[in-house]
Amino acid sequence: MPKCDAKLQTWQIFHAILKTLGPTKVVKLWGTVKERSVYMYAQNPATSQDRSRDPLENLHATFSEMALVGRSDVVQCAIAFLLTAIKPLEHLEAVKGLKPTICEEILEDFVAVARLQAAIASGEPVEVVEREFKEAQEELERTMAKYWQGHGRS
Repeated sequence: MPKCDAKLQTWQIFHAILKTLGPTKVVKLWGTVKERSVYMYAQNPATSQDRSRDPLENLHATFSEMALVGRSDVVQCAIAFLLTAIKPLEHLEAVKGLKPTICEEILEDFVAVARLQAAIASGEPVEVVEREFKEAQEELERTMAKYWQGHGRS
């Protein structure tokens, strides 16, 4: 996943959103926003007199004000919420070796969890149980990645 270019200005980000998703989709996502407003958000303020302050600028101003009055905790929660839009995608890109079907992934879960349960039941050393736990956890993550892939998050 490409990293953010901190040099991008908010209007440039909005311009990229508009070019990528198209005005109809952006208007639908933003609800009460009119298509003309969406285009105005994406205009360069140095060359346009019709440009409106875009939602990212408004959000930034709001977050700044919240931080000034000592509510950075709320800002951090908001940013954490916004990050949930990309976390499944990052996760999916990082997971390797997915099985061809979700059923095959689920079957692998049973095997990994059974190994963990057997290690616990037989009183294996902590290191062995921890290793089996980690392997079961990784297998469950692969299953979730396959699930997300099948639900339009790839």
